[in-house]
Amino acid sequence: MATKHQTCVCDHCGTKLHIKGCSKVRKHDNGVRQHYIKCPRCQTEYTSYYTNETIRRMQQKVKKLTVLRLKAQAQKGIDVYKQKYTQAREELETAMLQLREEMETPRP
Repeated sequence: MATKHQTCVCDHCGTKLHIKGCSKVRKHDNGVRQHYIKCPRCQTEYTSYYTNETIRRMQQKVKKLTVLRLKAQAQKGIDVYKQKYTQAREELETAMLQLREEMETPRP
């Protein structure tokens, strides 16, 4: 069974990139981690996302809620976990966007 990977094209050299889900990680100050991919031809880096300790905990919560939702038997349980999952996912996306803006905003 073949695994389907995402593809994109490098803006700099036009090389087709196959994203296999495992990005490179660079550690920054204060526990921030930058997840990125690099073009194999021209070495241009593309940041996928940033995480910090809080975001990594939020990611674990979302994963846990996903498992609980899948294991729920009754419709009421599924609905409760779905609502909690949706809320946790929205909070996670907001936090990740805010961290990205902080990391990519030029400092004087």
